[in-house]
Parts: sequence; C-alpha cells; structure tokens
Amino acid sequence: MAGELTLTLNERDYAFVQRQLSKLTVLEQDAVVRKGLSEGVGIIKKQGKTNYKNTLSTDPHNVKMRQYMAKKRGGSLLNSFGTKVNKKQGKGYAGFSKYGHHAHLVDSGTVNRFAYTLNNAPRGRVQGSKFWRSAFEAKKNEAAQTLMDSITISINRILNRNR
Repeated sequence: MAGELTLTLNERDYAFVQRQLSKLTVLEQDAVVRKGLSEGVGIIKKQGKTNYKNTLSTDPHNVKMRQYMAKKRGGSLLNSFGTKVNKKQGKGYAGFSKYGHHAHLVDSGTVNRFAYTLNNAPRGRVQGSKFWRSAFEAKKNEAAQTLMDSITISINRILNRNR
C-alpha cells in the first residue's frame, strides 16, 4: 500500500474504551479488541472495494483484458482486498494480498514516462483513481464508531454472561 493510513480515536473515546476494557480479564480483552478492530477495518475494506468497482471501465475490451490478466497472474486487484488484525500491537490493517502488489499504482497513478517497450510502443501514464484513500477518508469515522460499538456490545455480553 502506498503509505500507511491510521485510524485514531480522540482522547474521550480512548478513555471510554480503556474504562470498559478494565472490567474484563486479559484474555477477554484480547478477543473483544480483536473483534472490534476486525469489524472496523472491514468497513474500510468494503468501501475500498466499492470505490474500486466504480473506477473500472465497462468497455468490453477492457473487461476481457482484466479477466485475462487476472487468470494469468493468479488473481485480480478486486480479489486481493483483505484485512488483518495484530492483537499484540492493537492495530487493524485493511489492504492487499500478494496479488495486489500494484494497488498503489492504480490508487496514486504514475508520472509521465518517456520509456518505450521492446516494440517501440510508449509506456504512457497511469491515471490515479484515489479509490483507497477516498475509502479511508469516507469511512474512518464510521469505522471508529463501529469499533467503539463492537467493544461495548461485547463487554456487555461478557459481563451479563458472568452474572
């Protein structure tokens, strides 16, 4: 991914989460935070996929070329969206698998290149679509709220179960 996108909570929200988590054991805290992070980054992943689908051309030649390249290289960029939660650091990641190693080029674009292929065809320029950054900007507040809601619901469920 071209640059790290970080979701941060304000001090009031962070203090609320800390107070809620202090009611649980360490094992329960890990599960609650992992579930909340997973749901939060899932929202950003879903919006990223939607944004990327909206940038795709419907021209039959382009569709056929995308299918050919996906088959040849083992997967398309659309299939490479994924999430990961690092419980030790308390971080959640939404990004791309090994088949999405070119996602930063699609998102940010490239500069004009004056290089040529072996057949003397110009390499050209990739126009950036900003699908990933706009997904993060559009959904970061909703992801933070989902994280908070998920933690609250999980804590209430655990505390009610222990009574």
